[in-house]
Amino acid sequence: MLRTLFIAVSTVALVAALTPAASAQSAEWDQVVDITFPTQAAEVTYTDTYDAPRGNDCGIHRATDLMGEKMVEIYAAVGGEITWIPGLDGESPPSYGYTISVAGDDGRGYNYVHLNDDTPGTDDDAGGAENAYAPGLEEGSRVERGQLIGWMGDSGNAGGVQPHLHFEILDPGVTSDPYGCSGYVNPIFSLDDAQRRGDVVDGGGRREQPPADRSGRTAIVDRVFGPERVGTSVALSEEAFAAGADHVVLASGWSYTDAVVAGPLAAAVRGPVLTTSGGALDPRVAEEIARLGARRVTLVGGSAVLTAAVADAVAAVDGVERVARLSGPDAASTAAAVAAEVRGHTGETGALVALGRHPEPTRAWPDALAAGYHGALSGQPVLLVRPGALPDATATALGALTDAAIVGGTGAISQPVEDRIAALVDTRRLWGADRYATATAVADDVLEAGLTSGDRLWVATGHDYADALTGAAAVARTGDLFTLVDGTASGGDGSIEPWLTGHRSQIAAGRVIGGTAAISDRAQQLLIQRLSR
Repeated sequence: MLRTLFIAVSTVALVAALTPAASAQSAEWDQVVDITFPTQAAEVTYTDTYDAPRGNDCGIHRATDLMGEKMVEIYAAVGGEITWIPGLDGESPPSYGYTISVAGDDGRGYNYVHLNDDTPGTDDDAGGAENAYAPGLEEGSRVERGQLIGWMGDSGNAGGVQPHLHFEILDPGVTSDPYGCSGYVNPIFSLDDAQRRGDVVDGGGRREQPPADRSGRTAIVDRVFGPERVGTSVALSEEAFAAGADHVVLASGWSYTDAVVAGPLAAAVRGPVLTTSGGALDPRVAEEIARLGARRVTLVGGSAVLTAAVADAVAAVDGVERVARLSGPDAASTAAAVAAEVRGHTGETGALVALGRHPEPTRAWPDALAAGYHGALSGQPVLLVRPGALPDATATALGALTDAAIVGGTGAISQPVEDRIAALVDTRRLWGADRYATATAVADDVLEAGLTSGDRLWVATGHDYADALTGAAAVARTGDLFTLVDGTASGGDGSIEPWLTGHRSQIAAGRVIGGTAAISDRAQQLLIQRLSR
């Protein structure tokens, strides 16, 4: 309630201070605003979470979270006047923490939220305004573009997750966005533009402080699942796309290759992957497409796996205006067709390469699942190979790219196949001793590339692909980590226990995909223990 009230009140206050010219002009929610990057760029990571579900008046995030560490410097994105800066007189900050609202010289409003509230080196919530705001600031103060205004933290309802800056751009000229909201600009495009232009401050980066004592914190690990694979795909869509989506990608829940390559496409079009049986559209999926308000649905797979009856049923769902299909004569050809579509949306020139089929059915899909997750976050498609062969469709698709990451060891994708790929593009390999170690190697690559903050980890069983099939788009939506676990009643987790131990200082929470038949309650409790400080 308080967070919703803040958004409404701060918007009114900022709009009142905006210039008449700005408020009279219509504007786009995805416009590029001329800003200085609001924090030390080298110290943070960020993903597009503008439309992530939130409990405010509009139901979505309407901001970008720049993930970093406490006391990273925060700068004014534009010059302007401070209209709100709570907590200066010693009172407790509001529920969303120490905040600076600025009425910009450009007629827009800028909110900097969750500034630091801790004494350096602690998690005591007792640092006061002097550890949140730069000296000399007060309501009515003028700030110049690039000026130090405060320090990153986890104040208010951001406590318990990785420190970050919640950065908002408000523009009264934005009358609507695809999610039914008005008055906000998605900051992601302006942040990317500032980095491309080199409009960053060569500042101090992070104020020195002793390491924080995070001991005693219990990780929160919840669960998302349905009664079976189709129900789980619907549950993931409801969770990650609570505010709706304009575009849905549909695949068969019994053809893992199609569903895996669908993940990066769904992430690229900012929608979920839903699954159904091949011969009919599951009524729950039809209801979810309608709930999402989707106007476009792309089927991945030929008519042998998703029949014409399925396509007709999709077209009959209320609100659907266009149904398309991406397919080929085999799995590799379908993957290549999807890859071309992904590239058209993201512009990426790399790809993930994974095993599509194997004589032993359980050998291929684990690495492909990890590849699909990476592709959903990185914007790169997944291409498929056979154990000892590079399909022509895959070779042709690689010919249009510059680089590829092979997911899996030589026991899955042989050295001769790697050599053929390396003759076409720059090649590297992500792999481990088993499916679990390969999945964590992929997770580490995502972390090193700055594609995720790593503060929450999603897990799915490594014994079956059904639950994790549609997880890539949902996890990418939230910008989180993903890996496979054993999940059996004994609580075993394959080879990832050392990995969990090495990463628990940054992972604050977890999420299990699937019911207790896939990942037992005991395994969930052990995950909580291993992630807790």
